[in-house]
Formats: sequence, C-alpha cells, structure tokens
Amino acid sequence: MEIFNCIKFYNFSFIAGGLIWIVGKFLKGYYLWILTFVIIFLAIVLNVKFFVPQTVIQKTSLDYVDLEKIKWDISKISSEYMPKAFDKPKQKSEIANISSIEGPDIEILSINKKTQFIELEIEASRQKNIIFPLAYFPGWKAELNGKTITLSEDKKGTLLKVPKGKSQIHFYYASTAIELVSNLITLAGIFSLIIGIIYSIKRYGKI
Repeated sequence: MEIFNCIKFYNFSFIAGGLIWIVGKFLKGYYLWILTFVIIFLAIVLNVKFFVPQTVIQKTSLDYVDLEKIKWDISKISSEYMPKAFDKPKQKSEIANISSIEGPDIEILSINKKTQFIELEIEASRQKNIIFPLAYFPGWKAELNGKTITLSEDKKGTLLKVPKGKSQIHFYYASTAIELVSNLITLAGIFSLIIGIIYSIKRYGKI
C-alpha cells in the first residue's frame, strides 16, 4: 500500500511540475513571477505544520547505544522485514541467541560471528536437528564440514541437521538473483547517465 502511495505522490509531483511548465509558456514577465510567488506561498502555508516537531520523544543517547535496548527496543523497528511465519519474541526473555542451541546433546566449542557470516564448532552426542537462531532468508547459505547443506525455515529460526561428533558450521550471506539483477540495473543506469552527460557536453557544450 505504501508503494502505491509513493507512486501517486511522485505522479502528482510530475503532473504539477508539468502544468507549471506549460502555464509558464503563456505567462510572461510579472505574471509569471506572481504565479510563482503564489504557488510557493500556498505550499508553505498548507504544509506549515510539517515544519515543527509533531511529537517530542524523551530519550537520551544511551537509549540508542545500550546493548539491551538495541536487542529489544530498537530491533523491533525492523520487524516488518522478518519472514511471515517467524515467531517474534513477546518479551526480553524470549530473545534468541546462539548459545540457545546448547543442550544435553549439543555443546558449542567456538563461535566467530560477523555481519555477513557466522562460524561455529559444535559437538553433538547424536545426530540431531537443531534450530539456529537466525531468521530464515534465501540469501543465507550454510556449509557443514565444508559441504553445502540445505536450510529449512522454522518459526524460531533456521533448521539444519547435524551429525554425531564434532562439526564445523559456516553460515554466509550471498546475494540473491533479484539483488544481483537490481545491482546490475543500478550500475547500468549510472553508466548511461555518465555517457549521456559526456555526450551532451561534447555535442552541445552543456548538459
């Protein structure tokens, strides 16, 4: 719904700009200046409420850098980006962490965690399915003891099967096909813009 609202907004802006450009073709001199002044004046008067704060939030810098607040309060801002079936925690005690996979059958020997990869070594007393506390997303891939494995979605995170004994698990993020195509389109657009500017300068002496 928000996307359609944005499209409507940009369409309206484009139409409004076009109308002003067309009217400007017929009005000259002072009339054009008067029209411009009236439009600017009305734009300011009709939107004056947006020039002042609508609400004042009583927060300090600590509310945005404290680790516990980041894990609970601030992280909820991005909840809409979670998988549809993901079971979001209702209270702080439900916040998952990697150590939550430990139990009678699983022991974590080492962990190395970064933004786009997670490496850990575990030891299992038997073959077992574990739910890794990482929201499932197609971009996340995993290797178990050097071999690529299939991940499954679970409402609590990402499901994977580990064998008995010690195992090296490596999660890493790889761009999806849509992301790759989008990046290529963006680069093509930038490249076309640069070529267009160079051509315009060489052909007409200006942009």
